[in-house]
Amino acid sequence: MKPIDNTETLPDEFITDVRSIIENGRKKAYDTIIRTSIKTFWDVGKRIIEEEQKGKTRAKYGTRLIKNLSHVLTPIYGNNYNKRNLEYYRKFYILFPNVEIVNTRVHVLHDSDQIFAAKYMTYMPTEDELRQEIEQQKQFFMEQHITNESD
Repeated sequence: MKPIDNTETLPDEFITDVRSIIENGRKKAYDTIIRTSIKTFWDVGKRIIEEEQKGKTRAKYGTRLIKNLSHVLTPIYGNNYNKRNLEYYRKFYILFPNVEIVNTRVHVLHDSDQIFAAKYMTYMPTEDELRQEIEQQKQFFMEQHITNESD
């Protein structure tokens, strides 16, 4: 038992149970954030391809679609939508055009503890910390698949 204010003690089992509830809730929240972020990136890549190709099998050469889109989105949503990242999202969709494969891969990554959620079991991160971690995980994910593609 842990003393609180010298008059009341809390059972260790109670504290452990409450901490477990909080930690499980946080883990679920982070899992949802990661899955939603990756699906969003995939959806953006898909939409870029649709706009570039306009129903054709190939895009018109020399369009500035991604560059122009990044100029619109970056001031609103930050560097997750800069030119380089929009190119990654486009490539992500090209590599995995089937959303079910994306969902399966994200699940495998999460289960192998490569996703950042486990790092934050004792405190709630700030929005900037979450964005930074998502960006790092996204880059790691893209680098892994680019490496696998070149093998």
